[in-house]
Amino acid sequence: MFGYGYTMFAAGMFGLTAYLSTWVWWLPISRRFEFPVLFAALLLVVGLLAWLPARVSFWTVRTGWAGVVVAVLLSQLLWLPIEQVFGNTEGTWQATVEESKQLGGWYNEPGYNRHALAVPPDRPDITYGHVERRHLVSEMYDPFAYLPSGYRYEDHEVAVSMLVRCWLGTNDIRLIAIPAGDADLTRALQVHPDWFIDVGELPQAGWKIVGVTVRPVPAAECQAARSASP
Repeated sequence: MFGYGYTMFAAGMFGLTAYLSTWVWWLPISRRFEFPVLFAALLLVVGLLAWLPARVSFWTVRTGWAGVVVAVLLSQLLWLPIEQVFGNTEGTWQATVEESKQLGGWYNEPGYNRHALAVPPDRPDITYGHVERRHLVSEMYDPFAYLPSGYRYEDHEVAVSMLVRCWLGTNDIRLIAIPAGDADLTRALQVHPDWFIDVGELPQAGWKIVGVTVRPVPAAECQAARSASP
């Protein structure tokens, strides 16, 4: 099951489902091929140290271990292409680290600390280590995620604005990161500038950081707004 079973499972999941169409493009590569790769490596080791010596006259246990040592040493050459591909990302990573520190600094200012920070779902590296997980709210599940297709903010401004305000209040969101490509949250910022206050920008991430100043809506009004929404 370690090798053959998991390989069959992965093949079926990738080939017979819509898994590869998910928004996390790197997940199949980095999170689903561990066992098949380990299984292939195990078969290779068994072949070198058990199967091959019985069929090659000059192959001995000492020769096998020597081959393993040579293979391990030669494998270090793989770091050269890895360095060429990922070495130039160091600058980007350092910029990410600095912006994550800046975001953490803003969050720890009075009025925001110990409340919730809403962040886009695709950049967890920005929040690692500087804001506790229990204070993070993913914008993947913002009010716009539950609206039916074709139900546009500009056509139902009052109703959607109430849902946004309820989302902010219910989750105790006092600081929110708005990515450049988020048309809905950007429109909320434009329609209700009195609800927010500019805090700063993170250019590398493409985020605009704003504080939330609007007062929470009573729970009964929020429940009525959700019931009235499509």
